Amino acid sequence: MFSILHISDLHRSRDEPVDNDSLVAALLADCDRYAGETPFVPFPEAIIVSGDLIQGASIGAPDWQNEMIAQYSVAGEFLEQVTQRFLNGDRSKLIIVPGNHDVCWNTSFASMELVPKDKYPKNVR
Repeated sequence: MFSILHISDLHRSRDEPVDNDSLVAALLADCDRYAGETPFVPFPEAIIVSGDLIQGASIGAPDWQNEMIAQYSVAGEFLEQVTQRFLNGDRSKLIIVPGNHDVCWNTSFASMELVPKDKYPKNVR
């Protein structure tokens, strides 16, 4: 049987801190608990992280750049820890799909341009 560890929607931020060691310990405890179940659930052979590792920063928030850097630093350390503990450091078995909170909307909106409605192409409504 192939086993996958699925992690999603952590939404971690400075306002609601949960340290990496506590998260990894909780994941390991869950794996230990499920190892004794019937049917047997083996230790994960792959990890899928499906979005929202961080909370992100509000649009126009003061110091949003440093906030995003800080949140991604903690998230990166977490991913490194789970990769080491569960996959023996094999990053090829870690799949990450970013969520909407993982996007830097300040940067995204800064790169966009508002197009007046009268300039829309005729095939766009």
